[in-house]
Amino acid sequence: MKIALLCEQYPPIVWDGIGTYTGNVARALAANGHEVHVVCVKGFRVVDENDAGVYVHRRPPLRLPLAKLPGPLGRRFIPQRDSIGLRFTLATSYAFWLKVLGLSLDVIETADGETRALFTALRHDVPLVIQLHTPTMLDLRLRYGQLNLKGRLADALDRYSANQADALCCSTELLVQRLRDDAWLSSEREVAIIPAPFDAAPYADVHPADQTDPVVLAVGRLEWRKAPDTVLEALGLLVQRGIQAELVLPGNSAGEIEGQPWDRWLQRRAEVLGVRLRLTGLVDTSALRELYRHARVVAVPSRFDSYPTVALEAMASGRPVVASSATGVVSLIENGNAGAIVPPDDPAALADALLPFLTDAKHAAVGGARGRAAVAALEPRLIAKQRERVYQQAIDSHRARHNGV
Repeated sequence: MKIALLCEQYPPIVWDGIGTYTGNVARALAANGHEVHVVCVKGFRVVDENDAGVYVHRRPPLRLPLAKLPGPLGRRFIPQRDSIGLRFTLATSYAFWLKVLGLSLDVIETADGETRALFTALRHDVPLVIQLHTPTMLDLRLRYGQLNLKGRLADALDRYSANQADALCCSTELLVQRLRDDAWLSSEREVAIIPAPFDAAPYADVHPADQTDPVVLAVGRLEWRKAPDTVLEALGLLVQRGIQAELVLPGNSAGEIEGQPWDRWLQRRAEVLGVRLRLTGLVDTSALRELYRHARVVAVPSRFDSYPTVALEAMASGRPVVASSATGVVSLIENGNAGAIVPPDDPAALADALLPFLTDAKHAAVGGARGRAAVAALEPRLIAKQRERVYQQAIDSHRARHNGV
């Protein structure tokens, strides 16, 4: 097949799970003999690369670089995640660059947010697969319960593209059920549940957890949904019990809490609780691997997280994972006996679950070894085989639609 993936991220330029997913899927499909193109609309340069047989086309968006303007004037023109302008920019840019590249494609895949494939969905000219990752507006619905007018319009565009797709995929039933409960996704619409592929090889040389100090690592943007406040409060409870552990939080601050940027609030709260906190900011892949090396246990306390890649990275690094039950990796952790599951928004339960790993390094190493075994089942080429069947279903569905079947 000749396949195109549309995503602003591709390694080494990755800032969240969809970028890691795109890299793993693209390389695996290429290794299985397909012609794979990844189109990335981001930045200001035209760059073409070949990564392990994947043709990567980095292209600038079709708009003036107004976000480069200084101060409030520049911020005024930065597209927000709920903006119609951002969706129009991305949809137009991807359609334009696909046309310029002249790719005669069998299928296009993209994620569910920002309406990247709007023109493909409108024209029905190429079979379209939408990967349900986490619709952009779901974050705001989860936190506030409703959307403003701009958010509802943006969400309607994202939902339209998903509904027009020839096939839908998702890595976890957790997200599918949530979208059905919200009436974002019809109960009749079929969704293929396929775990995200994961390449564990880069983490194979990370030493076992029994060679570490008591360090808790929680990777992700500093924002409400990722719940860094919950893990900080849990560490504060452990301090009251005489357990001194360091908390490391890599990731950019996104939004505010109690009128302060998340990073500033967390630093001040840590001082009140007596928790040793290290905020690293956004780190690249190699630096993140170093953080896994020094961690004893990894916490994923999210209030909702459809399929957190950081949990897979932690397990591949031989680290036990303590995750909330509102994450899509619950069955992987439980079936592999590779950590613990706790309710979301429950610092006391999280503290109790972290305690055995922080106080017993050998126990942490045993859980970490089980995690390494569990992620082996997510070998990318095996997962790619499952995705190939979905692509073929999309092609067949597209052909039947055009033939009036």
